[in-house]
Amino acid sequence: MDRQTSHHHSNNVTSEELWALSCNLISLYDHIQSEGSDHGSFSDVIVNAMGATYHLHRC
Repeated sequence: MDRQTSHHHSNNVTSEELWALSCNLISLYDHIQSEGSDHGSFSDVIVNAMGATYHLHRC
């Protein structure tokens, strides 16, 4: 199979498949955002000061 034939084959994706992929990517992004930012799982530095905990992230 040559490159052009292989490329043509990959374009035969239905709109339903693209929609499902889009929904899955959005769900994955939301999960990573929730775990990383909201729960502090991906904090670069955790500071405990004045009785509080601060989850800091690099910008």
